[in-house]
Amino acid sequence: MRKTGIHPPTVPRQGIRATSPDPAEPPRNALRRKRKTHFLEPFRLARAARADLIEGLSEHGIGDAESRDLFAAAVEYGIASCRSASSAPPVSPRPPTRPVEDTTHRMRALATAATGLADQFEQLDATARADLGRLLRGSDPFDRPHEAAYLSAIERELRRIAAAASSAEQAQPADTAPTAAAAPPQSTRATGRLVARIADAYEACFETKASDDPSAAFIPVLRRVAAAADISLPVSDAELTALIQSR
Repeated sequence: MRKTGIHPPTVPRQGIRATSPDPAEPPRNALRRKRKTHFLEPFRLARAARADLIEGLSEHGIGDAESRDLFAAAVEYGIASCRSASSAPPVSPRPPTRPVEDTTHRMRALATAATGLADQFEQLDATARADLGRLLRGSDPFDRPHEAAYLSAIERELRRIAAAASSAEQAQPADTAPTAAAAPPQSTRATGRLVARIADAYEACFETKASDDPSAAFIPVLRRVAAAADISLPVSDAELTALIQSR
């Protein structure tokens, strides 16, 4: 006979805990894997170039011995960063081409200018050549002599440039379609980066503005750095001033 009011015992819910498999363990080497860091090897200045740079700073009364050494170290890293960036291939290189009339005009102007400058060299007498050589040596960071043979070689090179430009003018193709302006050459970008890096280091180490005044200390220092790094700078101070202002 079934008795009413009697129910089977129940197990309290608190005592039941759902079990699930342990989460998969990560690979043992996953915790050891670290992000690789890129170390930039500084461009070591030659002993003579470093001494020349520090001497130039000292001559202009820039900084003390400690800040000059710090600046020289910053220069080495700045040069290395410029060389590392300039070694990378351009993203979308396009060969620069110009319309025929523009190229012909430029070649004709170059030939005329080179011939005129060579004629001016030829007309210099011995005294003028000696004075010019002395002034060139005074502005040379390596104090190299600029004697009569050097000036004669410049004259020959100018006439060779004039002849080449004249030949190029005559050899222009009959039709060249104009194209969009190409990106600046790698050398131009490297020059701009170098100016910006050295100017930043100069201002940080000496707490003074990297002046674009040719009579101030920064431009001569910048030219010494570029010579040591084998990076060409604009010959005219006006073009270099524009680079400093655009950084």
